[in-house]
Amino acid sequence: MIGAEYTPWLAALVGVALIMGALYRWRLRVLRYQQGELMRLVRERTQQLEEANRKLAQISYLDALTGVSNRRSFEEELSMEWRRATRTGSRLSLLMIDIDGFKPYNDSLGHQAGDAGLRDVARIIDEGARRAGDIVARYGGDEFAVLLTDTDLPGAMALAERIRETIEARGLRAPSTQVAITVSIGVATMTGSEDGEPSALVRAADGALYHAK
Repeated sequence: MIGAEYTPWLAALVGVALIMGALYRWRLRVLRYQQGELMRLVRERTQQLEEANRKLAQISYLDALTGVSNRRSFEEELSMEWRRATRTGSRLSLLMIDIDGFKPYNDSLGHQAGDAGLRDVARIIDEGARRAGDIVARYGGDEFAVLLTDTDLPGAMALAERIRETIEARGLRAPSTQVAITVSIGVATMTGSEDGEPSALVRAADGALYHAK
């Protein structure tokens, strides 16, 4: 009889325990869902940050006006390819391209015409250097550089002549003028070596450009 007297209380306690257990499981599911959402948001934000950093790094290596690589990027690529050429004993070629008479052109026609000319020349050079490993960069002002891996002197000379002829054939002119844009190109080729420096390749191409002018 004593047991029967406490049965309602036991039933109530069991009911409360069941409710508390259900509430606990529901709360646990909510917390797990919230944790999952938080982890998803963290992953999304991390991916967005990585993408933003990647784009920022990419932009920092591009010339803002022409869209080709800038000098910083060129110098890093040159150092890297020189080391690779040293290990493999392969040939590395460099084209230094200068727009003929650009300063008078820019001064007489204005900076907008000059900027348009630079973009046109950069596009033609970039179209000419079609291989995946070719590096086209704005070296400074009206001068461009094209770094060619595993390329001998005849191959580099052939590309330089195609670029020169294409620019001349396009007849790039500013509006209301007959002044056409042409370029001069210096070409140099070296085999990577431990006792050499990548700057030697730049000096050799610059020297060839001086003679071409």
